[in-house]
Amino acid sequence: MPSIIDPEVLFTSIWTYLFAPVAKPALYTALAGRLYRNQAPQGVTWPYATWHLIADEDDDVLSANNAVLTIQFNLFSDTPTTTEASGLLQKLKALFNNCGPTLTMSGYVCSVVEGWGPAVPQFNIEDPEGRYHQVSKTYRFTLEAT
Repeated sequence: MPSIIDPEVLFTSIWTYLFAPVAKPALYTALAGRLYRNQAPQGVTWPYATWHLIADEDDDVLSANNAVLTIQFNLFSDTPTTTEASGLLQKLKALFNNCGPTLTMSGYVCSVVEGWGPAVPQFNIEDPEGRYHQVSKTYRFTLEAT
């Protein structure tokens, strides 16, 4: 067992949870697989999502036996209304709210997944290419060594 849990273990497990099943989750289907770690490539097709570890959180704990990691998901849509962005949020919640032990990884089990704080919508953001909507949702993942 490692002396400290490597966050890459969780990242790989989230990726597998979203992309490996034969029956893809609704979020995967709605995004057509466009989920990127940290940042989307320039010119990406809409809608898409990004996710990243929030560093320097006082409550994040890493040890040999358990870990609590905070990950933020950002959902992006360029449709004229907020319906698509709101729908992506509902699919994200359906996927991760209380998924707990269904998210497994080599040597660890994810005992608790909980939404942390409210979803943060930012509608009608303007940039040089037009307007878009962004909704951010943060989750805390508790891992325990098996």
